[in-house]
Amino acid sequence: MNLDVSPDGKTIAFDMLGDIYTMPISGGTAKAIRTGIPFEIQPRFSPDGTKISFTSDAGGGDNI
Repeated sequence: MNLDVSPDGKTIAFDMLGDIYTMPISGGTAKAIRTGIPFEIQPRFSPDGTKISFTSDAGGGDNI
């Protein structure tokens, strides 16, 4: 499991079992943002917090 905190400190992004989720840092219900067959891990917020990059094997190899 990998975790990142948004630049504003309000949201976390994390992976679990190959899917990517976001959740308020204060707790609550996680929201799935990437699910399905591809194995997607290591979410990271962009410096301005508007995007999340991650590693995916959807193209046959591990790519961002």
